[in-house]
Amino acid sequence: MNRGQYGMTIVELLVGMALGLVVLGAVTAMYLESARSGTHLLRSAQLNQQLRAVANLMVNDLRRAGYWGGAAPGAQNPFTGTTTDINIFLDGRCVLYTYDRNANGTPDSDEYLGFRLRDNKVWLKKSGTTTDDPTCRKGYWEGITTPGSVVVTSLLFRSRGGKCMNVSRDRSWEVDGSTTTEKPCDDSSATGFEVPQSGDRLVETRQIQIALSGQAKSDPSIRKSVVASVRVRNDRIRTEP
Repeated sequence: MNRGQYGMTIVELLVGMALGLVVLGAVTAMYLESARSGTHLLRSAQLNQQLRAVANLMVNDLRRAGYWGGAAPGAQNPFTGTTTDINIFLDGRCVLYTYDRNANGTPDSDEYLGFRLRDNKVWLKKSGTTTDDPTCRKGYWEGITTPGSVVVTSLLFRSRGGKCMNVSRDRSWEVDGSTTTEKPCDDSSATGFEVPQSGDRLVETRQIQIALSGQAKSDPSIRKSVVASVRVRNDRIRTEP
């Protein structure tokens, strides 16, 4: 009988099986790595999308701060008063503000708004009675990020790029952002700052920087950060008492 008809020896069979297992293991490892990489990219994209959506919401709403449907020359805007103006508290983790959503000319309870960081979530203030609340606890707040998918690790509001113009004395200075909460006309650290005198007419242009960071709940190694800047459309005009 021809030797070629004897088939494979046990040694040849074992070697072939071993080689097959090595190839199968390599293919399986490549598949698992590809699957992990795909899952990582998907979670990273979802986290980035959620953070950007929240940042866009904050930018679009803060831009309206101080809007007054009944604005008239020389009139005092009720949405930029002591208890209705933009205020940043909790070392920059909270911002409060108002604007005339229904254009009826007066601040209503559902026009006291704000954003804050608490318990690794971003919260939206939907009603209240004042923006002069250093604790950022008054009023009704609602969480707007999903704790089951995203952990918000940082949220910071900073007054940066705002400007104060003392039109009575032809003086102006800008907020450089070295302090988190200072308002332009009150920022004594600003270059060119002059203490306003009683009766001086002041115009504040406001610019707020937002820095938001978070990580995926299912994989803390997946982290993203978003930075946005808001130029508040409605300047604050006041007369120094």
